[in-house]
Parts: sequence; structure tokens; C-alpha cells
Amino acid sequence: MEGRGGERGVNTAQAHTDPTGYSPGGAWAAHLQKMALDAEAEPVVSAPSTPDRGVTVTTLDPSCMETLALVRLIVTHADVWPGFAHDFLGTPEEFVPPWLGQREYMIARKNKQVIGMFMITNFQYGIWIAHWAFFPWAKGRDVKQAAGEAIKMMFERPDCWTLVGITPECNRAGLYSSRRVGFTRVGVLPSATRIGGKWYDLIVSQVTKEL
Repeated sequence: MEGRGGERGVNTAQAHTDPTGYSPGGAWAAHLQKMALDAEAEPVVSAPSTPDRGVTVTTLDPSCMETLALVRLIVTHADVWPGFAHDFLGTPEEFVPPWLGQREYMIARKNKQVIGMFMITNFQYGIWIAHWAFFPWAKGRDVKQAAGEAIKMMFERPDCWTLVGITPECNRAGLYSSRRVGFTRVGVLPSATRIGGKWYDLIVSQVTKEL
């Protein structure tokens, strides 16, 4: 599932801040904000990519609490959550990023500022399921470049040759983004998810590297 935020807004019910420093927060939030803006404070697994225009993608340790906290801050942001959530995911306050199983968390930045994240989970050997969430102020070309870097990094692994996206039909921004970065629609899961009390089809798409 791919999430893109809409217009900026503040969810006052949330007791945390986001990595851009947009919302107020306490000492814990201040620590996470510093962590999000300071690459040296993160549990980095891979070196950041260095494409043009200042967009970088970094792989983080999925078992590290700091990584999970940062992912949670991005996903539960008031402008991101509506494009990511479904009725069975619970509330933003209840959301905990998964850490069991084989998965990769990647953070995307523009000029060192966090703009979004990728959560990529192993389905079986060679096939991974990709989810992503970006702040609404992330420009389309930067999202496309970050996604291209994430795909390239995953395809450098010997155990990944196909990435699968599963997106609700109502998430037009997510479907558009997936097409822009090379995903091709391959199927539909009818009435497979419920959002706001209404059932929607899930659109299945994939991108496969040349073997």
C-alpha cells in the first residue's frame, strides 16, 4: 500500500511530533526529531545512496527501536495516515511498525530532511512486498527518484528479483506513483480491504529486474 498525504494539517490528538519538527512535542519527540535529521544518530545498515538533486535513501536496522520509532512518526503523521491506513489497522496511536520476519526499512531524504520511508517485506524467496509513505510536501520528482533508488538497492540483493505493490483502488495518488516508478498492474483482489466502512478492490502491481 502506498501513502501520500494531502493538505497540511495538525492532528492534535497525536502526542508525538514528526521528523520535520512540524508539530510540538516533549523530550522524547525532540530526541526523535534530532535522530531524523542527523544521519549519524541513526542505526544505519547501508551507506546512503548519492543520486543527483540531493535525494538519498538509507537502509536502517529493522530490529532497532529507533528505526521503528522513526517509521511510526512518518506513517502516523496526520497528513500521511489517511493514505496508508485501512479499517483493520487501528488508530494512529495504536500503530506499531512490524519488526518480526524479514523486512527492510529505508528512509528517504532531500537535502538531509526526511521526506518519506519504504517498508519492504519478504513474501518468499525472490519476491518482496513494497509499501511506502511520503509527506505531502515531498515533490513528485523526488518521490520518483527515491523510489528508483530503493528499487535499485533491493534488486542488488540476490534474494530479490520482484517487488509487488498492493494498493487500494481509491488511493489514486498511490496508484499513480507506483506507475511512475515502473510498477505494472498485474491483477485485482476484489473487495479485499475496507476503508472508512467501505470495501475496495486491491490493485496488485509489480516490477521485476532483468535476470
